[in-house]
Amino acid sequence: MKKIILHIGKHKTGTTSFQLFLRKSRRELESQGIYPMPHGLANRLAAVSIRNKMPIPPLLDMEKNGMLTPAEVTRDVNAFLKDKAIDTLLITSEHFSYFRTSQEIQQLRACLPEEPEFHIYLVVRDLEEYRISYREHVKTTGHGPSDDPASPYYFGKDSWLLDDQALIDCWKAEFENLHILDYSKEGMIKKLGSAMQLPSDILRQECRLNTNSPRLKAFKGFFRKSIKTTALGRKGLKLFRRFKWG
Repeated sequence: MKKIILHIGKHKTGTTSFQLFLRKSRRELESQGIYPMPHGLANRLAAVSIRNKMPIPPLLDMEKNGMLTPAEVTRDVNAFLKDKAIDTLLITSEHFSYFRTSQEIQQLRACLPEEPEFHIYLVVRDLEEYRISYREHVKTTGHGPSDDPASPYYFGKDSWLLDDQALIDCWKAEFENLHILDYSKEGMIKKLGSAMQLPSDILRQECRLNTNSPRLKAFKGFFRKSIKTTALGRKGLKLFRRFKWG
C-alpha cells in the first residue's frame, strides 16, 4: 500500500453524495488499486478515536453493544486489508469532522498501517450556511437539536462545530498533506475526486443525492415516527444499528 486518503466528511459538504459515488464505483476503483473502506468500518474507525463521552447516539449505541474497542477495530481493519492488492486505501466518515485533539488522531493512526503516505481532504463552506443546513438535517434524524454546548447537535452561533480553524489546525498538526477545498453545490464529487487524483474515467458521472427534498424529509419523519412508536419497530431499529455499525 502506497497511500491512505482520509476524507474528513464534514456534514453538508457533499459527503453523502461522495460516499454514494464510492459505493457505486467500487468495482471500477478496486480494479485500479483504489479500495474504499466499507462505510460501517470507516465509521467505527473514526468513532473509536473520538474523545470520550461525545454525546452522539450512534456512537453510544456502538459502545453499549460492545462493538467499539480499539482492538476490535484494528482487527477488523487488518481483516479488510488482508490479501488485497491495495495501492490506495480511501477512508471517508462524517465522524472525522468531530476531531479536535491530537490524541484522537494518534488513536486513529494506531489502528492503521504506519508505512503509507497519508493525504487528508477537507471540504469547507460558508459557516452560517453550514449551521442552518446541518441544523435542518439533524432535525430529520431525531437526534437533536441539543441545548448542550458540548454536543455536535448544538447549533448556537458559539458552537464548536463552527470553528473550522480548530478543525484545520488539529489535522494540520499531525499530517503534512492536508488539502482544503471550498464547497460548491454542483460538481462537488468531481472536484473532490479530482483533488484526490481518482481516475478521470471513473469521475465521468456524479451521484448527487438531494437529502433535503421536502418529500424525502416528510417520508423520513413519518417512517421514524412509525418505527419508534411500536415495540417491533424499536427492536428492528436496534438490529439495524448493529448491522450498520458492525
